[in-house]
Amino acid sequence: MDARNTSESPVTNWADSLTERVVASGVDRGEIERHLWLVVVFALVADVHLTHLGLQYGLTEGNPVARWAIAAGGIETLALGKVAVLGIAALVRWRHPQHGPVIPLGLAVPWLTAVALNAVTLA
Repeated sequence: MDARNTSESPVTNWADSLTERVVASGVDRGEIERHLWLVVVFALVADVHLTHLGLQYGLTEGNPVARWAIAAGGIETLALGKVAVLGIAALVRWRHPQHGPVIPLGLAVPWLTAVALNAVTLA
């Protein structure tokens, strides 16, 4: 019988399941996680850069919170906000090491999506 706590959220259960499959596959979980963190840093830099370029071409930021941050403090505020999110993710990773690869994946997917949308819009 599965001894897991049934009060866990579906996201936690999904993360546990994904982690178990990665470990069972024999793939080096640490190496995957390191690569994912590199992808997150790339996505952060690319998103800020492409957002900055888009604003220079007269486009507007689609995220209202980011739009407010940029209006209040410039593109640097957007970058600082993203770095803060990265720091929070690192703290969550430290607190929940069993979910290692899932945490950077949770940042990489939306940030890479934003990079792709920005790149297509600027093309």
